[in-house]
Amino acid sequence: MEKKKELIYSILFALLLIIMVAGGTFAYFSSTVTSNNSSVQTNSKKYDIIYNGGTAINGNIKILSSHENASNTTVQIGLPQDVDIDISANLFIKIEEISNELKIAGFKWEAYRLSADQEILFNSGNFAGYDVGDEVPIVTNYSLSTTLTSFKTYFWVDGNSTNNSIEGASFVGYIGARTNTLTGQVN
Repeated sequence: MEKKKELIYSILFALLLIIMVAGGTFAYFSSTVTSNNSSVQTNSKKYDIIYNGGTAINGNIKILSSHENASNTTVQIGLPQDVDIDISANLFIKIEEISNELKIAGFKWEAYRLSADQEILFNSGNFAGYDVGDEVPIVTNYSLSTTLTSFKTYFWVDGNSTNNSIEGASFVGYIGARTNTLTGQVN
């Protein structure tokens, strides 16, 4: 009889251990994080971010030798005062329309972080190889803080490497933002 009790207790203990492991594994893998517009949503808490979008980029892209006097737009991104976790974000150029003539290395962009009265070059690139619907990364893994950060992005056709054959070409796009997935402990 004593052996039978030990066997029953052993089986119950093994079942309890299996249930605990399965439940813990399920809880770990079912904890999700999503981002929607200006919020980061976890299963247990929602975090708002501040994103002030700039104007759409469209119309006449100027042929210039540098970004001075080029078309531009400014966005701001940051965290509200009550958010005390590390959240990073990416900024990108979402292409809604681009003429074939502008899918070249000569159609350039430069992103500057604005600090007091200075523009500090943060990143630069071009539109070679990009098409409608693409997202061109301009700022990646930027750590957000409760102080709003402004990024100004310029768009122009480099007159030093391009001729007037792009006259009349069109581009439409905007600067978008996306938070990165949170991992680890959420307060």
